[in-house]
Parts: sequence; structure tokens; C-alpha cells
Amino acid sequence: MGIFRDQMYEHMVLRNYKPKTIVTYLYHMREFVRFSDCKSPDVLTVADARRYLFHLKDTLGTSWSNVNHGICSLNLFYKKVLERDDWDVGKIPRPIGERRLPVVLSRNEISKLFEAAGNSIYRVIFMVIYSGGLRIREAAYLRVRDIDSDNMRIDIRHGKGNRDRSTLLSQKALAALREYWLEHKPSDWLFPGKDGKRPRSTDSIRSAFHQAQKKPAFASPPGFTLCAIASQPICLKTA
Repeated sequence: MGIFRDQMYEHMVLRNYKPKTIVTYLYHMREFVRFSDCKSPDVLTVADARRYLFHLKDTLGTSWSNVNHGICSLNLFYKKVLERDDWDVGKIPRPIGERRLPVVLSRNEISKLFEAAGNSIYRVIFMVIYSGGLRIREAAYLRVRDIDSDNMRIDIRHGKGNRDRSTLLSQKALAALREYWLEHKPSDWLFPGKDGKRPRSTDSIRSAFHQAQKKPAFASPPGFTLCAIASQPICLKTA
């Protein structure tokens, strides 16, 4: 893509896109050009884009989420970077969103999940995630100062969409965090990685969760993921 790639990259950096989003969008533009016989992207059309997106789903069998990333990438490049007036976004159909009911775990199932965590650090992380409805990355990137015990809240900085927000901190999670702090004494990152200078990786948290799922003590409900559970009032109680 050459100069067009640089222009797209510059636009996303100035718009404060997250690094992962930048990589994904550039990937789709590169694959779109390759699929279109390496033609210069400024001569490609909406019809070419539709063929590429159809190829992603029909031939490659990629997820609807990935198709949607492709749509966002193409629209950003042609509408925002090249400012093409002829680029009619309405001619590119978007996938219909899929909605499923969240898995609501019982009080007993939640207790078994925490027990199955094994490692006390991951047990605390799971409790914090469940208590406040955090995403895995949000929990990994918490700092000590983000725990507001006076107001019983967790401050989340640079969450999804690069937005800050606050959420609930339960009494049980706070008690677990205090025990954790007395043992590990974190000074900056609440859950630091091995070197202490960076936060614990999201992959390690996800791996610990999958390991807990496999233990006989916790029978994982179908379709259950760490971020697909619905918080119940139980998480606000002390017992």
C-alpha cells in the first residue's frame, strides 16, 4: 500500500486508536489489496469491497466479528483517509448482531469457580472481575490507586473505546484484595507480571480461567466464558 498505508496509520494514531485496532485495520486493508490483484487501493470500488467481505465469510469462513472489522477498516480508509465521496457505506451490508442471554451462575457455582482457581492471585482477579463486571484487560491493567475502598468502587481507566468509568466493589472482593495486598504488597500495578514493571498478561488470566473450568470441582455451564456471566446481587453481600 505504500503511501496509503502510511496515511491510514497516521490517521489512526492521531485519532488515538488502540494499537490492536490499528494492526487489525491495516491487516484488512493489506488483505483487501491482495485479494484485488494488488491494484492500487485508490482505484478500487465499493463493489470490490463487497467481493472481499463475501470472500472472508463464504470462502474463508471467518467470524462475523472479523467481517465487521473489515467493514470498519475499509470505511475508515475510503471515507476518512481518502475522503472519497463516491464511497457509499450503505451499499456494504453489516452483519446482523447476535444476541444471547448471559449465563447466570448460582451462588454455589460462583464459590466453586473461585475455589477452582487454585492460585490465590487468580482467585482474587476472578472475584474482582465478577464483582465489578470487568473485562479481562480492564482487570489486568488495574493499578493500586484504582481501588476506592471509601466509596466502594473500582475506577477503570482507558476501558473499551478508551473511556474511563467506575463500577462496584463488593465487600467480599475488598476483603480478598486486602489479604492479597498484605501478602504481595503491589506498589503500582495491582496485579503485576513477573518482572513487576508491567501488568499481568491477559493470556495468563484467560489460561488460569480455562484451567479452573477443567477441574472436577467446577462443572462449567455450556457457553460459559469469564466475560459472559451476569452479575447478581450476591456479589454485593459480605457472606
